Amino acid sequence: MISLNNIDRFYICLLLIGACTFTGVSGQLPYNFNALKEKYSKNPVIISDRYLKIDFKSEKEPVIERTEYRELLVLSDNATFLADSKEYFSGLYELKKFEAYSLITEKGKTKKYPVEKYTRVSELDDEFFFDDEYAFQFLFPAVSQGARLVTESVSTTHDLHLPFIYFFGSRIPIENQKFTISCPSGVVIRYHLFGLDTSLIHFTTAEKNGIITYQWTFSGNKCYETDEYSPPQRYFTPHIIVNIAGYYENGRFINVMSSMNDLISWCQAKINRVDKENMPAEIRQLTDSVTRNAGSDFDKVRLIYAWVQKNIKYIAFEDGENGYVPAEAKNVLKLRYGDCKGKTSLLVAMLRSQGLKASFAWVGTRDLPYRYTEFPSIANSNHMIAVWWDESGHPVILDGTTRNHNISEIPVFIQGKECLIAKENGEYLVYSIPVAPSTSNSVNDSLFIELKGDTLIGYGKATLTGERKADLISILEGKDTSKISNIVTQMLPKASNKFLITSATCSDLSDTEHPLIINYTFRLPDYVSKNRDIYYINPNIDRFLNNMDISSGRNLPVENEMTLTHLFFCSIKLPDNLEAGILPENSSFENPKFGFSQQYQLSKKEIRLTTYINLNFIILEGEEINKYSEMLCQLKRNYLRSIPLTIKHQ
Repeated sequence: MISLNNIDRFYICLLLIGACTFTGVSGQLPYNFNALKEKYSKNPVIISDRYLKIDFKSEKEPVIERTEYRELLVLSDNATFLADSKEYFSGLYELKKFEAYSLITEKGKTKKYPVEKYTRVSELDDEFFFDDEYAFQFLFPAVSQGARLVTESVSTTHDLHLPFIYFFGSRIPIENQKFTISCPSGVVIRYHLFGLDTSLIHFTTAEKNGIITYQWTFSGNKCYETDEYSPPQRYFTPHIIVNIAGYYENGRFINVMSSMNDLISWCQAKINRVDKENMPAEIRQLTDSVTRNAGSDFDKVRLIYAWVQKNIKYIAFEDGENGYVPAEAKNVLKLRYGDCKGKTSLLVAMLRSQGLKASFAWVGTRDLPYRYTEFPSIANSNHMIAVWWDESGHPVILDGTTRNHNISEIPVFIQGKECLIAKENGEYLVYSIPVAPSTSNSVNDSLFIELKGDTLIGYGKATLTGERKADLISILEGKDTSKISNIVTQMLPKASNKFLITSATCSDLSDTEHPLIINYTFRLPDYVSKNRDIYYINPNIDRFLNNMDISSGRNLPVENEMTLTHLFFCSIKLPDNLEAGILPENSSFENPKFGFSQQYQLSKKEIRLTTYINLNFIILEGEEINKYSEMLCQLKRNYLRSIPLTIKHQ
């Protein structure tokens, strides 16, 4: 991911932090503790006070000062887990002050217990080679019911392009909060509200001695919880993004971030060094070799894209301001690794070495709900991709961070998003990346079954395309062939945990241009039940979506990882001594965004079931969720239907 993600992580990690200047320890609580305990009886802790204050200061050069304050109020007598705490910071801001302490009120007197020891830590994972984010780890002292756990910080930056992001909601209730920006009257700001409940955000302005103070407060205090089916919190938690549009200096207006033109100028400045570098000989020689058998421009792009995917390791790299700047293509090639910016830099250079038109582009993954055309801001982007302009002048998206997508497949995490494509001479294009049709991401799983007593044995064939194919290839790559059966069992689950794949083979994993095909044999014991002289078998061995629980009346949106189709075919060969009774009725559910159909067929010796499920959405909201819940209920009922088998009489 592009290190604009620094901004995203910085504000998310400080989601619970506000800002205020603490004016001293008072002998009286600023609120009625018992009233709050009753009001939030289900919560062991709340945010009793939160404040964020932004000050625009003019020294030798403009500087932004962030003052942040957060106060947790412990309502439970069993909340020692709150003692162990950690606060995150980013290299995008210079930390001037950080303090944490507990306030304990007893017999009308309040005593301050400062944190005595802070440990600065960096948290790296396998995804990050270097990350300039750091944290202070510490223990709050004297954590008990009624304790107030306070953190304060002051940080500064000279980069006026960075947006200010404030969340008015959290996973725990917030009793009091305030967000203010104070700046000279010559400073112009732009802002936009996002998420649900924005009508509860109240905005005021005041001016004194040439300083304008903008203030936002929030009258709600409900929690904004996510679950496994919801999109990220930014989609529904009420929040604000503020840009400094510009400021007046000596009678002249200095643009900062007031329009798309300002945003593309800022972005273009970050890539100028690599965008205009001379073509290194080693890149031209390599690309000539990679494309030597190409018969067309499309073939050249396909081969270049596949080479970068397979030969340049993706490692995220974040380093403050440098996190915005792509590495030079020759360095990425030499090191054989790069982040999204570095891999894009190499892709663009290799394409251009063949006389192909290529561009850098910025995009926000689906973690971010923002659109450039709605509110231009640095906060809209956390990823970089390459664009090839084909013979007709159409942009073709190339995401170098993927490994097993072909040139025609756009990864799902940027589908449906706007990307900002840099063109020549400061021009740009805001391009809406299409969402793939559901048929592009498919699983077609077929079982051919024979009955051996109460056991099913047989063979299966699964064909996967698009994202479903890419996901499974990523899991299978580098694995011993003896482990394929277990992996396929997990990736293609069946109704019974006794379903055992006894052998499995798959098609060429390096061939991303064609569907992935898996052939396997299986056995499923204890599946056929018997009541007196009648046997019962349920052909619904595959029960896709059976574990999804979406209740009607749900308030949160529902997110689907990808548009997809899932087809299950089951053929059950009957023994000579058994015949099938009445089959379940065929059924279907139709909606433009989702649906299914089930069809049963019976011949003299064979029962056939075909289940087709179509999910053609990314986000569902409102009444659509109720319809989706209705469909799931009907599908789950269908999955319980069995077919009676009786003994033939001579």
